Amino acid sequence: MDIEIISKKKMYNGYAKVEQWQVSQNGQTKTVECVQRGQSVAVLPYDRNTDSVLVVSQFRPGAIDQGPSLIEMVAGMIDEGETAEQAALRETIEEVELALDGSALTKLGRFYLSPGISTETTTIFLVEADLSQVDVNKIGGLVEEGEQIRKHLISAQELRTMLASANGASVTLALAASALPL
Repeated sequence: MDIEIISKKKMYNGYAKVEQWQVSQNGQTKTVECVQRGQSVAVLPYDRNTDSVLVVSQFRPGAIDQGPSLIEMVAGMIDEGETAEQAALRETIEEVELALDGSALTKLGRFYLSPGISTETTTIFLVEADLSQVDVNKIGGLVEEGEQIRKHLISAQELRTMLASANGASVTLALAASALPL
């Protein structure tokens, strides 16, 4: 496939950066938009003793047709100079106040979530943890980022049932759930 980027024009420079590209593909020119997002992580804490997982919900504008929030994994952007593993550990503290043992992280892979429009990749981790001390009644997240993250401790079976109904879960959650023990 013969592709040449002829030009790039910044359209928006906020939380997401949007560029408009002129692209020549096999001699045909077209205009495309690309959201520049960077790299992120998603973490699914799993408690083998109770066969339960810790998921979160928060406002997600892209999923507004499903309701104001979406059930998903602990997740966030990888900061400059940070590894995916370091970001995973930081995000679980920020979002759900759960300190993890980094050696317990199991990397499931790195995936493009929507490559037709975005450069963002997400590294997904499954981590075994003791979830008995998680306070699901306390809102998580960083106040300075406007986060209001609700925590949900559910059985692995409930998660599988929810995903089977395909009722607005994130794709990263579905991928991680497939790695849970049966």
